[in-house]
Amino acid sequence: MNPGRRTGFWLPWLAVSRAEGAAGLVADAIAGLVVAILLVPQALAYAQLAALPPQTGLYAGLLAPLAYALCGASRVLAVGPVAVVSLMTAAAVGPVVAATGAEPQAVALALALAVGLFSLGFALLGLGALAHFLSHPVIAGLMSASALLIAVGQARHLLGIAVDGATLPVLLPGLLTRLDQVNPLALAFGAGAIALLVLAGRGLAPLLQRLGLAGPTARLLARLAPVFVV
Repeated sequence: MNPGRRTGFWLPWLAVSRAEGAAGLVADAIAGLVVAILLVPQALAYAQLAALPPQTGLYAGLLAPLAYALCGASRVLAVGPVAVVSLMTAAAVGPVVAATGAEPQAVALALALAVGLFSLGFALLGLGALAHFLSHPVIAGLMSASALLIAVGQARHLLGIAVDGATLPVLLPGLLTRLDQVNPLALAFGAGAIALLVLAGRGLAPLLQRLGLAGPTARLLARLAPVFVV
């Protein structure tokens, strides 16, 4: 293997940067800036889903993307905490904390290390093909149930209602019986942010073009709209 290919194997971002040129690097820098800004509130929210202190979300969301940016080769893979993993972490950590009184952060760290070791072992043994035995209905059911649980769980923050619990049988009745406690300011703030995000994703770029902006500039501002919402 020649030195150039060896460098591309261990540090693929060098090969990508050479192939893209200056224009591609500018586009990647803008994309990285947007992701970095949006990662902060996203990581805080995922930490809440995992029933952990907010700062743990920042730690989890910072190291993995940095490591993968240097050593990873995929241009479309999303790396970092995700909602389903956060829910599964809460389900695994909660009973251990209740039974032992240990710190949730310590239990979550031990869980992450164990999962990492298992994943490394599966990779070395070539067991990734086992994932093909998971049927599409099973995966779709897991994702749909997770989305429903997350939506109901975040509705309490959107409405400004204090409801304890992390399961649908607890959250849903708690929300329905406390609708008279809705905080109008919290609801207006949250609903306004959601409306702006939807409008930015669907019609902001064409609107800016009709106002006279060039196509690339309009698309760039549309992509940056979530940053302004944050």
